Amino acid sequence: MDFSIQTSRVISGQPAHDGLRHAHPELDPIRFLVSSVCESAEMDMWHAEVTLGSNTSVKTAAAHGEEAALRNAENELVKRLLMALSGPA
Repeated sequence: MDFSIQTSRVISGQPAHDGLRHAHPELDPIRFLVSSVCESAEMDMWHAEVTLGSNTSVKTAAAHGEEAALRNAENELVKRLLMALSGPA
């Protein structure tokens, strides 16, 4: 007689298997947030900051106009991401 017992693990109602992607909606998503900060309303001087989670990863120099500060932050973020992701393959 062959008495074999098979067990399977169930995650969120799905049987576990190779390649199963299990999302965790209870965790806060990690996201980039770009903010503009007014340094001088009279002179229309702004800088921008990019935060990842709760950490500020980019802070630009002051620029004339909010849009310019935001573009500087966007460009710096893209530059840093490309540097980080373009390592040896």
